[in-house]
Amino acid sequence: LTSGLILFAAIRFGFLALSVAMLFFFGLTASPVSLDFSTWYATNTILTLVAFLLPALYGFRVALGGQSAFGRDLLDEG
Repeated sequence: LTSGLILFAAIRFGFLALSVAMLFFFGLTASPVSLDFSTWYATNTILTLVAFLLPALYGFRVALGGQSAFGRDLLDEG
């Protein structure tokens, strides 16, 4: 099942998208991530999440190509 999903993602979305997805998956599963910030590895949790969220947000912004994230219709009242 897993191999089938990986093959589907590679064919449908391309190798770059598959590579980024695998990087995120293995990066987040290999590092200790916890919502309890009183643990000794809370610094590692914060650094891991920042390291993955900043490029994701940058990619989202670049993919919009200067357009508004919410669209003009939602921001205009009339």
